[in-house]
Amino acid sequence: MKFGAATFIKRFICQLQTGEPFSTRAVLFCGTRAAVDQALSRLVKKGIIRRLLPGIFMRNDPGVPSPPLAEIAKLKIESFGRKIFKASANAAIQIGIVAGAIDDTKYATDGHSTSFHYNGIRITVQGMAQRKLIHGDDNVGLVIRGLWYLGKSMVTEAVFNKAVSSLFRKDKERLRSSISLLPWWISDFLTQKRVAWQDRKVSEERLLYLVRAPRVPRLYLL
Repeated sequence: MKFGAATFIKRFICQLQTGEPFSTRAVLFCGTRAAVDQALSRLVKKGIIRRLLPGIFMRNDPGVPSPPLAEIAKLKIESFGRKIFKASANAAIQIGIVAGAIDDTKYATDGHSTSFHYNGIRITVQGMAQRKLIHGDDNVGLVIRGLWYLGKSMVTEAVFNKAVSSLFRKDKERLRSSISLLPWWISDFLTQKRVAWQDRKVSEERLLYLVRAPRVPRLYLL
């Protein structure tokens, strides 16, 4: 007996966790693209699955709320074969060089810029050059994108020192190894100006030693 795309899709969604979304790309193994699109459309009309936004669905379990915005944004971008990263503005906020709250509606990607609506909220994804995303969302990557976001006129020595103050020695070495990817107004701080390159952990241990160290009486010559 030959089964259609709808049968395979039903088997697929039965294996999902409650409230877990999926993309059209995840079920393309069930048949041709035309057959999959038609089967998904019919399953939506029957109330078996719920369309969250074009190309993104979830099983229509009663009483189950829609997934959080960040999860949908990640799934949507990854459905295009791209990666999603924190937006430059959010990176600057996270490393403490810009005041404000994290905006969950803004992201970055290694593909083209795009935007879409989810539950009435517009999500914006900005395409970026690879050199801004080379370290992803780790500490070094956030520092690079955060400084780049502020721009040349706003990045002073004090701002730079604050941005790298939370980095450990290995992270700072990775930042310096990326100097060829950075604009001159950032790399200049790594080569010519005084920067707080002392390892944070070493500094904390040194401070703790000075606090606990016994006092040595001074000797005076008469």
